[in-house]
Amino acid sequence: MTTHTTVDLEQLAWRARQGDSGARAELCRQLEPSMLLMVRRTLQQGLFPPGLPQRIQEECRRVAPSATSLKELPAYLTAQVARNLCSRLVDRLQGDPRGPQHLRDTVVGW
Repeated sequence: MTTHTTVDLEQLAWRARQGDSGARAELCRQLEPSMLLMVRRTLQQGLFPPGLPQRIQEECRRVAPSATSLKELPAYLTAQVARNLCSRLVDRLQGDPRGPQHLRDTVVGW
């Protein structure tokens, strides 16, 4: 990944955090090819330690609950897993839409 690409992704991530839906969509579009490679490699290895590999396995089980072997998951489902994971990753950038202000509500009056 080049410095220019990194800067672009950082700018997109910043804009997505601010609620820019166009930046969110573009960030997903740019991350998806790399996520797809990670999903494929994880499924080929068949190892699912905690972290992203485990999330990949969980998402595969969610989109294909009757699959007998994740190594042989059809390409369209593998792509769906990558899309879903990218979407969740970008969703997490926005965090709690209420911001830190809502935390005060839990202590006021105590």
